[in-house]
Amino acid sequence: MDESAITFRAQTTKFTTLVDGTRRVYLDLLGDTPYSTDAKLIETQQPGIILECAIVAINQKPTDDKRKPTKPRY
Repeated sequence: MDESAITFRAQTTKFTTLVDGTRRVYLDLLGDTPYSTDAKLIETQQPGIILECAIVAINQKPTDDKRKPTKPRY
């Protein structure tokens, strides 16, 4: 994997389509995500930075997530 790649485990919590057709995906980073990953993600919030993402589903229920499951918001 590319050394500049930002890797983390997350759970999709929401997917919405805005009025203009833009799609928005909300991810919750799991508790084992290091703060250095947070910092790298924050650095990408600049005009002109585009992220190329590849998602791999691991079909694993998070064991450290104490939140109650929520209903999908369609």
